[in-house]
Amino acid sequence: QPGLKAPLTLSRLEAPKPAAVAGKARLTPPYREEAVSFYNKEAQIRLAGTLTTPAGPGPFPAVVLLSDSGPHDRDVTEQDYRLFGSLADHLTRRGIAVLRFDDRGVGQSQGSHFNTTTADVVSDAQAALVFVRTRRLLDTRYLGLRGHGEGANVALMAAAEPTPAAPAFVVAL
Repeated sequence: QPGLKAPLTLSRLEAPKPAAVAGKARLTPPYREEAVSFYNKEAQIRLAGTLTTPAGPGPFPAVVLLSDSGPHDRDVTEQDYRLFGSLADHLTRRGIAVLRFDDRGVGQSQGSHFNTTTADVVSDAQAALVFVRTRRLLDTRYLGLRGHGEGANVALMAAAEPTPAAPAFVVAL
């Protein structure tokens, strides 16, 4: 304020200790959940993820989730929120199988995220589609890609390439 003078004293305080949070109990979901891995022949690396499949005999439509830029685990975990884990749960409860996987060099996937190009991620998406086509409970006529951020661009690029593993649909967010 004009004409007002007051001393200002700053001092460093000790950082507060994080509160002890009890782990949330995870209930058994009403669908099949399986740890899987698949091979990207072009890059000669193994990628690891989770495949959730609705209960019942199938065949089911399926979608592969593709993450935004930056290194992400299969759930795209940010603090306590699991974007892809929540999305996979939502879709699978509604009859759609979901494959989500760790980016290169993250979690249980091989490779290095630091020198990965968009073209490399496109080949990972295509390898994921080749993998889901081998699953007997999945309907090969209805396999697609759903990308978020850079993953949306990757999904569109993977769909544009004429390969036997081309997706039936793309959802770009």
